[in-house]
Amino acid sequence: AKSVQPAYASDWSRITFKTGGVGRGANAKYTVTIPSSGVTFAHELTAEEDAQIRTLPLDATLTYTGATGGHYHDLAVMAATLADPGDGDAPIVGKTIAFRIGSSPTDTCSAVTDSTGTASCSIRSTQAPADYAITASFAGDSIYKAASDVGRTFTVGREETSLEFTGPTVILAGSTSKPRSGT
Repeated sequence: AKSVQPAYASDWSRITFKTGGVGRGANAKYTVTIPSSGVTFAHELTAEEDAQIRTLPLDATLTYTGATGGHYHDLAVMAATLADPGDGDAPIVGKTIAFRIGSSPTDTCSAVTDSTGTASCSIRSTQAPADYAITASFAGDSIYKAASDVGRTFTVGREETSLEFTGPTVILAGSTSKPRSGT
């Protein structure tokens, strides 16, 4: 029996891959060369194989899960979860999430995602009582695209106050006594 060889040969021995996550393009620090496996025919990827190939940067989703209201000048906990939708919403760990209430440059905080993909920090609102947009954002990096959740509202309420009168409770007609203190 005569062996029939395809008219093309493998180029696998000449392919060099740059590793992701340690640099981009020519700035990558490590290379991996895949030697020839001796395969001399083309191989079309199956749907399963093709689904496993992902191109950097990967998509990311950010979901705000923190407070939606608080009193003026009180601390409110901001929280959000960063996930990889291409990997079954697996948590993305070690990424910085920035939070902002409204447009105030002081009503901000940032935190790094933990093992559940959640980042949380507190903001002491300095803005007048009203409704403000909450922004949670991830700037993106060489592995994941930027993501944000901006569709939430934070309500700043009036600060709680109390008044206590400590002066005399009865003033007699013609008396010279005057209330002198209050808190």
